[in-house]
Amino acid sequence: QPSLARTRRSFRRPNQAFSRTAFQSLTMDSKQQPQTTDSRNAAAGNVEPKVFNEPHLPDALRQAQAYAGTGGHIVSLPELLAARANADFGNEVWNNWFTTVSEEIVFKPASKGKPVVLFVHGGGVLTSDPERIERCYRSDGRGMTSDQGSFRGAARLTWREASDLLSGRLPDGTGFPVYPFEVFKKGIPELPRRYAVVMDFSLAKQSKSGYESYEVLKEDPIFICRAGGVEAAKAYLEKSQSRHKCTKMGQWHPFSRIDASVPQGRITFLAGNLGGVGSDGSGHLSGYDSDYGIGGDANIHNRGRFIAIARCLSSSLTSLRDLPFGSHVSAEAKMAEEMKTKGVRIEATEVFASSLAAALRQALWTTHSGFGNTKDQPERRFKGFVASLPELMHARVHCGGGFDNAVWQKRFTANTEQDIVKTPDGKRVVVTVHGGGILGSPERIEKAFRMDMQSMTGCYAAKLTEREALDLLGGKLPDGTQIPVFTYDMLLKNTKEAPLPQRCAIVLDYDIAKKSPRGHVRLAYLRKDPNFIALAGGLQAANAYLNKVSKRQSTLGNFPPFTQYDYNVAQESRVLFLDANGSVLGSNGIVNMGRYVAVAPANAAGAIRKASFA
Repeated sequence: QPSLARTRRSFRRPNQAFSRTAFQSLTMDSKQQPQTTDSRNAAAGNVEPKVFNEPHLPDALRQAQAYAGTGGHIVSLPELLAARANADFGNEVWNNWFTTVSEEIVFKPASKGKPVVLFVHGGGVLTSDPERIERCYRSDGRGMTSDQGSFRGAARLTWREASDLLSGRLPDGTGFPVYPFEVFKKGIPELPRRYAVVMDFSLAKQSKSGYESYEVLKEDPIFICRAGGVEAAKAYLEKSQSRHKCTKMGQWHPFSRIDASVPQGRITFLAGNLGGVGSDGSGHLSGYDSDYGIGGDANIHNRGRFIAIARCLSSSLTSLRDLPFGSHVSAEAKMAEEMKTKGVRIEATEVFASSLAAALRQALWTTHSGFGNTKDQPERRFKGFVASLPELMHARVHCGGGFDNAVWQKRFTANTEQDIVKTPDGKRVVVTVHGGGILGSPERIEKAFRMDMQSMTGCYAAKLTEREALDLLGGKLPDGTQIPVFTYDMLLKNTKEAPLPQRCAIVLDYDIAKKSPRGHVRLAYLRKDPNFIALAGGLQAANAYLNKVSKRQSTLGNFPPFTQYDYNVAQESRVLFLDANGSVLGSNGIVNMGRYVAVAPANAAGAIRKASFA
């Protein structure tokens, strides 16, 4: 058996004064006047930008909207260009690719009318509603245009949707101003967060789609509309050109190839790569690792990478972002020092979804999807993880502010499971797996919902196969991963309390585990309870958590699953939860919502939060 020793500047539009902490407006209600600069600044508190990177565009938009809430918003193309104009070239905002809540709508208002292009910033019919984007992906192909076989289809809109946009109205009744291009070009003193610019389609078609000179782009109608005005366009172009002293950048649109009689819309993207390589067209011209400029001709069926801005009411004392989730992290002093030299820091993120599998899938993705671009990719050296029960407890013990931190305010799902299995000699044992066990796979959780005799118990635990149970006793998981396995006696002999490996299993005799008291238990009893000690990751960890709890209460909820165990089933598994009142919930079924904590390396040197937004 293995030893328990160590195993292991101001974002602003030109002509407008914004504070350094901006992205500051409240979402505009249809009955309100559009918010101006002053009202946005007054409305904002602390704000925090965050990137939402997902393989499926509507998923990225959903998550960005949920993060922004009612007091924040998602970044539009003019806002993103302005952020770049005010950021240094080392910031992530210059060195990666982003989706925006800006869209370009083509519409012919009447049978004898002339077609127009509507540039909508701040959320239009598509970027205000992920479900509306989903409706583009119809199996019969009628939700998208085909663009003459270019495989870069737009979203097909109804005549009513397009007509309402042209009138300054979203499907939910939200109103916004629409400016004719001739008026917009002269300058609008205080643009609201959401607005639109309308231009004759014939004028838009005259702009070149491809790499164009900076001088031409300063006067280009499409670029002026995309940038948020003449002065905003000039500010971005001057900053962009100064990066490599090149003469051209990419601006792409579909207007020369589409049928303007079909109401349609696209979402606008801004390309970028590490260092802005090939931004003048000298490199490869397409793909997510190229800096091809502004993409307005992309397929509506796409990935998404939005920047959302949330008003942060929490301080460093109440946020879980910087908490130490796990002593195994802080124990690696050499690793921590190396992380600092490479501009890496560890950050925690709450991940919620309406099912355990969906929440775990998103949490696992979060552990490695948000670092961004760096030359030596240090995030591949510093692995992220989804917090287990000992790691959640450790964070609660070591957070500042008593019990005010967010880690104490909600029920969290732990990446810890308890499995009741039968040994080859017929004994029952309880195997507590920290850091991801058999149910550490979203796909394996979903298999428990097959509705057959082999998938789920009557008390909503996942049934395990004999092979899964036998392999687990030897430390082998279904994907072949090998984890260390400790007996409870080994845990007790660890008098120096060397940190447990981040991922491990602890085996306890079932007859001992089932004696764990159920209900709200006096803390003194739990200090001696083998099951609770195994859940906490050791005697010292259990006492540290109980000592913290004792500062506000004399009992703690302890709800092991053993009263719900069917002895005839033999093998089953449950995911554990840590409640807001401190309780350990071991008997909840897998038919449940999930709220995990994803702990991931973050780019401290070029973090998106270092860019100023307004």
